[in-house]
Amino acid sequence: MHDEAPESDAQAPTTGTSAGRVARIHSDLWVDVDAAVLWRTLTSTRWDWSGFMVGFDVAPDRRHATLRLRGLPRGIPIRVRLVAHERERELRWVGGIPGVFTGEHYLRLHRDGAGTRIEHGEVFEGVLGARAVPPLADRLTKLYADDVVRLAESARAGGTNPAAANIPTGAHDLTASWLECALAERHPGVRVRAASLAGGARAGDGVASTADRLAIDVEYEDGGQSGLPARMLLKTIVLSGGLRVGPTGFRMLGATIDGLGRTAVGRSTRDVFMRAMTRFQERFPQAPDAMYETEVRFYRDVRPELTLETPASYAAVRDPQTLRFGVLMEDLGLRGAHFPTAEESGSVESMRALLDTLAQLHAQLWQSPRLSGDLSWVPTSTSGGMFEIFHGLGRELIRAQLALYPFKRRLLAPVGHELDAMWDAMWATQRSMRDEPQTLLHGDTHVGNTYRLPDGSVGLLDWQLMMRGCFIHDVTYAMVSGLPVEVRRREERALLAHYLAALAARGVADVPSLEHAFELHRRAVSWGLLIGWMITPPQNYGEAITSANLERLAAAAVDLGTFEPRR
Repeated sequence: MHDEAPESDAQAPTTGTSAGRVARIHSDLWVDVDAAVLWRTLTSTRWDWSGFMVGFDVAPDRRHATLRLRGLPRGIPIRVRLVAHERERELRWVGGIPGVFTGEHYLRLHRDGAGTRIEHGEVFEGVLGARAVPPLADRLTKLYADDVVRLAESARAGGTNPAAANIPTGAHDLTASWLECALAERHPGVRVRAASLAGGARAGDGVASTADRLAIDVEYEDGGQSGLPARMLLKTIVLSGGLRVGPTGFRMLGATIDGLGRTAVGRSTRDVFMRAMTRFQERFPQAPDAMYETEVRFYRDVRPELTLETPASYAAVRDPQTLRFGVLMEDLGLRGAHFPTAEESGSVESMRALLDTLAQLHAQLWQSPRLSGDLSWVPTSTSGGMFEIFHGLGRELIRAQLALYPFKRRLLAPVGHELDAMWDAMWATQRSMRDEPQTLLHGDTHVGNTYRLPDGSVGLLDWQLMMRGCFIHDVTYAMVSGLPVEVRRREERALLAHYLAALAARGVADVPSLEHAFELHRRAVSWGLLIGWMITPPQNYGEAITSANLERLAAAAVDLGTFEPRR
């Protein structure tokens, strides 16, 4: 994409015809950053590097743009005329009141040795411009030069993909420039002509749980020859950063809850506080940042080397400063995917296909030394990731859910154990699982995180709880949530045997025996019941789906004696 504006004056700033009505500010600096990286930062939607500009949004007609100046949270919008938009060479625009005050602002990039020479300046015209600018020339020149230095620093910090600092918060931020910038790391030659929002699902709407999914229609400069799709999904969180709860906030909450639980008065206060927190989560659905970070790292670092049915990813970025993230992935609807829920009567055939997919995932890194090497960052159920939050806050979150929602109390009652006893048993099970063969897990294999394709194959969605651990974690959660109770009772041993055979067929030598695997399965139900669905607010998926999952999991806990002594 050459991106040149059609005006004939694209080579030099307008100087006017009367020297008395022209003033110019100009800076010229060399920086050790490549022009391509600078251009991607420069054409991002947010300009955190500028001391007086918030951002620059190019209109679809490529003749106009909106300059946003500092002064309001999202900037003060100024409509300008685009004079030049020449990739990796020049960005220039004109705005103001003709004859009174106009400014022709430019940023030019010149490749020079191992770096780039940047010209940053503005030509002012009009009666007011000629009079007001000269007394401020020194200050303005320094301001423009400082912007060049910060632009270079921002480009370096953003590495090859500064899109991480400019993830869209809505349709107004979704631009062709941002999308192209996001795609550049994996697809550096792709040129995007236009990008538009085509719908999507919002967190907590019953379809999307803890993240928003925005459908994007894309038009490419090469007419689609790049091989990328014309429709993709952006998985992100649109919720304002001011309403997000970061890692530090959750640690403070955990410490507060622990302290309050030590006295009778404190426990009463704790219960009130946790119910209020639950109501906040209902109104502003979100997940702890650890889940978003894990998913970004899965699609960016792990997904490219896996051979299994899961969505293709085109970009994965995250900004730890703003806690924003974005994953660009395929729209599975284009392949005719069906997304089941626990309200459906899952078939044995589909479950076998899902277990085949899990066996494919588990076999690839079964007992691999990489799990303690380059993949040691991947959390386990008892360390890293969400462990601190689940372990520190989970029990009180469940207690609040039980107090607020009678249907959860009703569905949990048949299990016949107090929450504290079940909670302690679940963590004992998780600790014991560390002695079993370890592999890479999806970590959250309830049926709502799967999809079925027309050819009968089944894939996995939503990798926010990916972890290292025992195979049974994935297998049990999938079988119990994905099948009606009577089908699971009749088929679970045969299905478990099918999975173990699939492991062996994929080269795993030390496949556990069926009896040992079934004992693990019996105890593994506790995670899906307590962490999976007792913690989850019903607003995330709706009461019907929440109830269906809890009913299946509670029945399995009773049938299998999950919280009873080892058999």
